[in-house]
Amino acid sequence: MDIHNQKAQRLPVFVQPGEINFIVDKPDTQKSLLTIFNPYPFPIYFRVLCNAPSNYALGLTKGTIRAGCYIDITIRHRNPTVIGSDCLRIEICSLNDSALSGIKSIQLNTLKTSIPTKNVSSTSMLEFDENELPTTSRQATINSNRSIHKFSANINRGRRNDGGGIAENVKKIK
Repeated sequence: MDIHNQKAQRLPVFVQPGEINFIVDKPDTQKSLLTIFNPYPFPIYFRVLCNAPSNYALGLTKGTIRAGCYIDITIRHRNPTVIGSDCLRIEICSLNDSALSGIKSIQLNTLKTSIPTKNVSSTSMLEFDENELPTTSRQATINSNRSIHKFSANINRGRRNDGGGIAENVKKIK
């Protein structure tokens, strides 16, 4: 599948987390989970590239995610003594159109000690006065919040299909 040569409609790539930190002093941080979501009504093909493939073991580097599903990919740091930064690149395209549709880069940091993280509530985007927004923005915000809630509310486990290239850890979003 040639995903670089053709021009296609750009699609956002939904990935969680946006950055991964590996701490040299903490062996339990040498393995992390990366989730790629497919909120679209069609299946997508994905592949994961790394600028330092000898430093990381990826559970899965390419495959298909069914419509409304997501996939978890394990990332294991092979050389946790080297402090620095690397990058993963997630590329997606529709199965019907082999042109590259979306790209997302994920920073992989190897740190000597942990850095303090911000404790952000998942509902913090709802903690504002909607009456201060113009009517059109308020309605767009309400519709957006409903979509986010619907997208993340009900998750069921998918099933493995070795013939179709769909990974074992694909989950269904209802």
